[in-house]
Amino acid sequence: MRFRNKVVWITGASSGIGEALAYAFAREGAHLILTARRRERLEAVRDACTGQGKILLLPFDVTDYDCHPTMVGAAIEHFGQVDILSTTRASRNARSCWRPTSAWIGASWRSTTSAWCR
Repeated sequence: MRFRNKVVWITGASSGIGEALAYAFAREGAHLILTARRRERLEAVRDACTGQGKILLLPFDVTDYDCHPTMVGAAIEHFGQVDILSTTRASRNARSCWRPTSAWIGASWRSTTSAWCR
């Protein structure tokens, strides 16, 4: 249980690598924040997760930057912190870029990881 009680936010959690990461972190005892556009797929992933951690679903399109402050606020309000951010959403554009998390979630963030953007 290496990630017991850590809060892990996974974008692109409805399929592929993001879905696999959700299952892996859940087995390791992490609390999860699962993000993707399709709520019904997030619900299916949540229901298939094993482990004792809590799971928060935050369905939204990560390229809709105007909703980022609201979603980050919801995550922080629910868990009080985010320990790990995994940005695995698919990109339709090979010229996608990285953006500092400070620009993505503002002063609430205490990390230097990066967030995927288009």
